Amino acid sequence: MAHILVVDDLSEIRHVLRITLESRGYTVSEAENGCEALLHLNENQVDLMITDITTPDMDGIELIRKVRRGKPEVRIVAISGGGIYVRQTNAGSIVERIGVDALIPKPLALRNVIFTVEKLLPPSS
Repeated sequence: MAHILVVDDLSEIRHVLRITLESRGYTVSEAENGCEALLHLNENQVDLMITDITTPDMDGIELIRKVRRGKPEVRIVAISGGGIYVRQTNAGSIVERIGVDALIPKPLALRNVIFTVEKLLPPSS
């Protein structure tokens, strides 16, 4: 069964994503911030990480960079309410340039989350 790590400082978002993804057959773990996420990634096999860009202790950009260096096989979906990290330029957004597999805007539409996750990590039968 594929393992997804959800990183967001809002427990409500983590909970909704956990319930939604578990109902699709995934194993889901949660982390409140980047530091917790890195600990979890070091101790567990994770196939895909969904991370908010704005989290306390370590922002999502730093987390993504560290995961890309240490665990390049982990698929990464960034979620963001906007701002400079997702603003489009001719070279793409900062988030896209650091190597995320997908970017989902907030407010989250669960159908977009499901579509994106299943495209990157098909559920087990």
